[in-house]
Amino acid sequence: PPPRPAPAPRVPEAEKAVSLRPRPAPREDNATRLSREALARLEARLRALEEEKKREAAERRLERRLAELAAAARSGQGAPAAGTDRAGNGTAAGGGRLGTALEVVLQRYADEEVYPRVRRNWAVPVELSKERGLECVMVIRISAEGRVVKAWMEKSSGARFFDRAARLAVTAAGELPPLPAPLRPGPVEIGIRFGPEGVGR
Repeated sequence: PPPRPAPAPRVPEAEKAVSLRPRPAPREDNATRLSREALARLEARLRALEEEKKREAAERRLERRLAELAAAARSGQGAPAAGTDRAGNGTAAGGGRLGTALEVVLQRYADEEVYPRVRRNWAVPVELSKERGLECVMVIRISAEGRVVKAWMEKSSGARFFDRAARLAVTAAGELPPLPAPLRPGPVEIGIRFGPEGVGR
């Protein structure tokens, strides 16, 4: 028989080296990226809507509470506090500055007759009770008979519901006791400071 060619020698396959190099991240196509961004925008919008609903619910609760205070004021008040125009600063009687002795009498009248009555009607809205730095100051002008003839906001808290609650507390206090003899014929003006912690000077 004719001779056969010898088979070619087998070449051993090269062994694959084990690699620890990081594999390249798969590229994100435009459609996937746009979908992800749209989803993020939608989630942000939903969060904003939830916050808005919470604020609206809180405002409705405050409105109900203030309406209750207003109803209580209408049912139990004497003469209403009239006007909201600002009419000067300081403590006055008959248009002049009170002397030290009269200021002592006026302060006692405020501490014993005015502040306690207003304090009984002061209700801080729950949503604002933990807010720090909230404070407003109202001034009331009182006639010799104890009637509040004018009330105005000397310093606003910047929180609408807080200021409204202060106005209602003054209105609900109603008619006050007549002025002491040394303060007559009046009128006198007394500042009332409102804060989450209470009512006072």
